[in-house]
Amino acid sequence: ALLAAIAAWRARTPRLQVVLTVPPVRHWKDGPVENSLSKATLVVASHGLRARRPSAVTYFPAYEILLDELRDYRFYAEDMLHPSPLAVDYVWQRLQASHFRPECRALFTQLQALAAAAQHRPFDPGSEAHQKFVRGQLQLIDRLQAQHRRLDLRPERA
Repeated sequence: ALLAAIAAWRARTPRLQVVLTVPPVRHWKDGPVENSLSKATLVVASHGLRARRPSAVTYFPAYEILLDELRDYRFYAEDMLHPSPLAVDYVWQRLQASHFRPECRALFTQLQALAAAAQHRPFDPGSEAHQKFVRGQLQLIDRLQAQHRRLDLRPERA
């Protein structure tokens, strides 16, 4: 079924790349052996799909990065099942470096800055400094919208 779905997606978008990964979250409720078996099954299935559609499917080793590169327990949240924010950021940076074009990474950095700025709560909303900040953000939105017509930045403008 997944091969048929990939073929249908690629018929509409020939350059589409499907990135498969195994989530780096431990699924411990069924036990450690069952968790390992589940992860191994997903890895085998992912590599089987990749072998059958190498031009359309890639594999990103998120699970393996957490297990093999980030072995220290500081890379896990307090529940010892989920990755810590530091680990999530590390894996995200690796994914971007391996699968995103440089121009996409640059756009993402700008969008992250825009999202962070949107969370900003001014001390004095009427101040000239804040008004200058808002004008700068609106100019960035206009510039990004002009460069990337498919982006819908209307919520950020509000």
